[in-house]
Amino acid sequence: MKKRISLLLVLALIISLVPMSAFAASDNYVNGPAKAKKDANLTTMAVPVLNIENDKGNFGHEETVTLTVKNGDWLGEDDTNYSKNPTVRYGADPAFANDLATEIENLSKKGSDTVIATVYRRSDSRIELTVKAATVAGNTATEAPSGTKIAKDLVLQIPMWVIMDGELAEVQVDSKTDRITEGTYKIGSGSTGDTTVWIEGTKTFSKIEKIKDIFVEENSVGALSDFSGRKHIKLKLNKDFKFDISAAKVQGSLVASNGTLAEITKDGSGNVNGGNCELSSDKEELRIYITNGNDLGAIKLQNSKYAEKLEITGLKVNPGKDAKEGKVNISFTSNVTEIESKTLEIGEYADYKVNINADGEPKEVFSGRYETNIDPEKKIGTGNTVDLATDLALTSDEAHELQKLIIDEKVKGAWTNDKSVTITFPSWVKILSVKRGEDYNFMQSADIDKNEYEFNMGGCTDNDKKKKLELTFYVSVEGGKEGDIEAIVSGRALDKEEKVVLGKAVSPVKVEGEVAKIKAGVRDQEIGKITMTEVKAGAIQEDKNIVLELDTDMDWDDEPVVKVTKGDLEIDEDDIKIDKNDKNVLIIPVDRESTQPSTIEITKSRVKVDRAIAEGSIKVEVKGNAIMANSYDKDAHENNTKKDLLDDYGFFNNNYYAKVEVANVITPADQNTTTAEAVKFVIGNAEYQVGETVETADVAPYIKDGRTMLSLSTVAKALGVPQENILWDGNTRTVTIRKGNVYTQVVIGSNILKVGAVEIPMDTVAEIKEGRTCLPVSYVATALGAKAEWDGATRTVTIK
Repeated sequence: MKKRISLLLVLALIISLVPMSAFAASDNYVNGPAKAKKDANLTTMAVPVLNIENDKGNFGHEETVTLTVKNGDWLGEDDTNYSKNPTVRYGADPAFANDLATEIENLSKKGSDTVIATVYRRSDSRIELTVKAATVAGNTATEAPSGTKIAKDLVLQIPMWVIMDGELAEVQVDSKTDRITEGTYKIGSGSTGDTTVWIEGTKTFSKIEKIKDIFVEENSVGALSDFSGRKHIKLKLNKDFKFDISAAKVQGSLVASNGTLAEITKDGSGNVNGGNCELSSDKEELRIYITNGNDLGAIKLQNSKYAEKLEITGLKVNPGKDAKEGKVNISFTSNVTEIESKTLEIGEYADYKVNINADGEPKEVFSGRYETNIDPEKKIGTGNTVDLATDLALTSDEAHELQKLIIDEKVKGAWTNDKSVTITFPSWVKILSVKRGEDYNFMQSADIDKNEYEFNMGGCTDNDKKKKLELTFYVSVEGGKEGDIEAIVSGRALDKEEKVVLGKAVSPVKVEGEVAKIKAGVRDQEIGKITMTEVKAGAIQEDKNIVLELDTDMDWDDEPVVKVTKGDLEIDEDDIKIDKNDKNVLIIPVDRESTQPSTIEITKSRVKVDRAIAEGSIKVEVKGNAIMANSYDKDAHENNTKKDLLDDYGFFNNNYYAKVEVANVITPADQNTTTAEAVKFVIGNAEYQVGETVETADVAPYIKDGRTMLSLSTVAKALGVPQENILWDGNTRTVTIRKGNVYTQVVIGSNILKVGAVEIPMDTVAEIKEGRTCLPVSYVATALGAKAEWDGATRTVTIK
């Protein structure tokens, strides 16, 4: 029993500590607390309204509240400026209580439900309001039967017909029945100042720049309605800074005919809009004229039921050539006493533009390397397209990756829109792909053209954000090239050209040769040793070939000895071979690439030398896709167009990775030397013999005018002239053969054979037979540095 009594006492104590208003059933708030002068009559503006909402339906048939104004008084019956509406006045001695009660009844309706109100003035600052449940029939309100509650969700709306007397006016609500929430609510705030001048923010700039908007804001309703005549607002800049008013406007709710803009555009007289603006001769000072009357040459301000704003927008500042870096201010003054004088910081001037940097140390890239995501053999000509400017369609392999390029604005707006930016690499570098950072929305029309990447600047998605661009380039470097991979960043969008090193081209293999002395016209001669050393492990790639190509006047007599003398690179020694079509070409297959830098030595390289070879240095061209995978090879890429490979896929028109000297021709052949193999042709037989090898001519030898006629291309090939050195000009019907440094030409239908600058008359003319140019064999042999012999018994021509 004692425990139950104790519990009841505790509960009673807890209940006694809870305010009775906690059980009240209304939601109270004020619509539009006034922003006014501290002695303002709130009825002359948008009158604040106290709302008491029966949101829970707990009001009874009759409710009474006391409304006490703090820092203000209710309007009295003798207040001649008493008014419910600033445009409707009631006379010198209105019945305040009756009018306020009527206004409450008119405002507080919910469908057919309403209230009948009675107002009692208890003092200057306190009234007592009683409302009873009622219904509306037509325009007549009738009190509801006793016991009928005031309708749920009905809102009592009580206009605050109050004169303020201080900086904060409030109304205190006290309920007689505790069914209405009690509390204190702000109905008006006054200010000691008439206006506040402020700017929306600051900017950092390096050139002409639109500054943030400037505001003149009334602290109270009608603060700028008391001055008369034509007045001005004066804005003055730091020395050596000038105003640009070409896009400036004066607008805001204070401007008459709200919604229109007063443009500040200078006319020929130096004034604007009939004289509402003046700009000083040095453009450092701007005056904007205002009025609240009908004065000409000024922007008209208007009165309102609210505290309003005047806005100066679109104003630009242009730094002069002598402008100093640092903070830039506007001195804001006016000859209207109600307008605050103030120094406004508009931002910071900095005389610099765009940062262009690498995001770290340059990255090494092997020259000649080609690691791609696609096979150009299958890609070109299939109708598929690759967007090189926006994705990594060709490659994202780190073997091709350069250091990230960062271009960002040090000053917002320094990167000019609607103009181009070009990033150019050396001609021996071609761009395969470009990876862009997350923020590239301001880039437009990006395009790759071999070693150039070009795009246009566009609008930034965030106008208050400095533009920053991150670009990672994946490149193909021409075989054999070494040195810095420098990006030149230029274009009309930038103030000046900048250079930045993003990579370093490294030759993957060092090639060296020893020089041997050889003689012209002698076979089975040994050239010097060739050594190939990897700069790094894996520099020579597996499942590909190393190719050694001799001078065109030399052939391999046999496969040389190829050995890996250092490291773990593996060569397929059993499959080393001389190309059957080009006997001056040696092919060395690579089985497995190295895990440690390796060295290859090529020794016992025996060759046969044409007698037409020039004296002097002889070099071997080192090539092949094992060390140079990005060179154009017409045989390897016969199904694709050369232009596509060179323009879009990072290939180079380069025939070799390196040239290394291996021999020196010191004398021509003498009588004691062994001649090169003889070539024998039989009249009427297309087969001919080169040493022990049988070949087939495109036209069988034949007799004309007593002379043996042979196809010019067949004889040239038999004497070691490669097919690419035999040229046909269909326009002039001319055939040109190059052997060594000697050029031989003949025109179809002519009997003149031209060797270098010497013209040789022939016994018969050059002619076309079976689509081939044919000449007397003795003249062809002489022109190519050989001698022709005729055996009438066997009808055989032998060329030595």
